[in-house]
Amino acid sequence: MNKILVTAFEPFGGDALNSSMEAVKLLPDTVRGVRIEKLYLPVAFGRAAELTVKKALEIDADGVICVGQAGGRDKITPEKVALNVREARIPDNDGMEPHGEPISKDAPDVLFSTADAEGAVRAIRGAGVPADISLHAGTYVCNDLLYSVLHSFSTDAKKCIFIHVPYFTEQSTDKPTLPLADIAKGLEAAVESVICETDRSDYGMLCRQLDSLLEGTDNTVTNLANAAAFVYDALPGLNWAGFYTLNGEVLELGPFCGRPACTVIPMGRGVCGAAVQRGECITVPDVHLFEGHIACDSASQSEIVVPLYKNGRVWGVLDIDSPVKGRFSEADTEGIQRLAGVVEKHV
Repeated sequence: MNKILVTAFEPFGGDALNSSMEAVKLLPDTVRGVRIEKLYLPVAFGRAAELTVKKALEIDADGVICVGQAGGRDKITPEKVALNVREARIPDNDGMEPHGEPISKDAPDVLFSTADAEGAVRAIRGAGVPADISLHAGTYVCNDLLYSVLHSFSTDAKKCIFIHVPYFTEQSTDKPTLPLADIAKGLEAAVESVICETDRSDYGMLCRQLDSLLEGTDNTVTNLANAAAFVYDALPGLNWAGFYTLNGEVLELGPFCGRPACTVIPMGRGVCGAAVQRGECITVPDVHLFEGHIACDSASQSEIVVPLYKNGRVWGVLDIDSPVKGRFSEADTEGIQRLAGVVEKHV
């Protein structure tokens, strides 16, 4: 996943502010290395959806996350379902006030969000922000937007979801609110959950592909070079992938992809030296918190190092860096160790 479109609504119904718009403004420009494109929409039946679909196609977005305000709710609520109906309790910002008409004729009555709404709820709660699932997005412009986006990309692989947010603290004194910073924090967690959902690597397939790539030659340098290039290309969000080989009490730089790196690492130094000394895989969510970390590339934020064995003895390491903190999950750690096992087989 390279790019996500996140939309929010302008103020409507006489309000001076819209919590969705103010919260989306606070989202970072990148999340887990994925570019976040923001679009602010009119609260208008049809027109909001047209602008969203046009922008998603224009930027070739891999996902669309629509955000809207739900005054009266006390939690962030990802929507599970969109209904094929327009029913307005008040006119939209274009003066339209439909009652009971379909959004799209001869189309399904219901469409389900293609991103994991329950997963988004778990991520938001994990960030310390209250969240709950919502079964459908109502019948106003929010629902109109979600249904139209899902219908437009029904044959596409894009992940699409709508998330309602409450008023923020300064908006109301008599209705539930959340601090704006908390709303933005929860939205960022939801965005991250959509990215992780999409970018889960199929390590079984990757291991088979790497095994096939390395088959047919016994040249160590050739196989390490191809393995480094394969890992660097196959796994998203990396800035370095390669090998160090053990020579006595030091690790020496081997084939890699990325910026120029440290040529010699003493035993026990940095993540690589520590992994060899301990004889175990080390996953570091934040390299700046790892005592003795060696900063070869200032862009690196997280790292995983897997010792490589032959005949029961360590001969080197597979070292992978990312510019994103917390890039490597438990599934990544297990999967990358499997990839390292494939390399061991061919060296």
